Amino acid sequence: MSESAGGAIAAYHELLTDQVAADSQGQLEAQLRARGLYFGDRPICTVVRPRFMSPGQHRTLQAGVARIMRAFARAHEAAMADAELRGQFGLEDWEERLIASDPGFTEPSPTSRLDAFFLDGESLRFSEYNAETPAGAGYNDALSTVFYGLPVMRRSLRRYDVRPLPARHGVLRVLLDAYEQRAGRREPPSIVEAIRYFSHPDVSLSFWRVSAGPMA
Repeated sequence: MSESAGGAIAAYHELLTDQVAADSQGQLEAQLRARGLYFGDRPICTVVRPRFMSPGQHRTLQAGVARIMRAFARAHEAAMADAELRGQFGLEDWEERLIASDPGFTEPSPTSRLDAFFLDGESLRFSEYNAETPAGAGYNDALSTVFYGLPVMRRSLRRYDVRPLPARHGVLRVLLDAYEQRAGRREPPSIVEAIRYFSHPDVSLSFWRVSAGPMA
């Protein structure tokens, strides 16, 4: 694990005395309940530490995602132009008809995400590509607000510069870009509330960038 992230994680754990841990866990559970961050009676997060990344790990992640997405874009372009190549994907007839239709915007899946992790804190590995409803971005940002108020986090901020990595604004931006491309003009869309029904609960973590030194 990179030194700065590893040191911050160890220091965070040292702050978790019995009382601080109990207070932090109690506040976490109360905030999750108050904000509706539950699937039925199951909270979306059960731990009192977000996932820390060092600035170096964050840069590695950004570069890795950029490379993967460039490769995906080339694969998509090639598959759309070559039916024989596309046949390797085993698409159903209805899927072929669907991808043949023009959505009106350039990105094939604007709200997709990559699931990734660091092996031994250094080597970046990708485990999954998701092109579904981008609910995780909202969970991440809501959890960031909750984590910032925990007693253990407030103590950690005295020593480390710990900053959340907001995600919702990026999702909103790509949705607006897609809307404007399809409309052919820049205009505010009509926003409606979307409700997603879950049959299988997920577990969420909030991702933060951490470096030595208190926040300015």
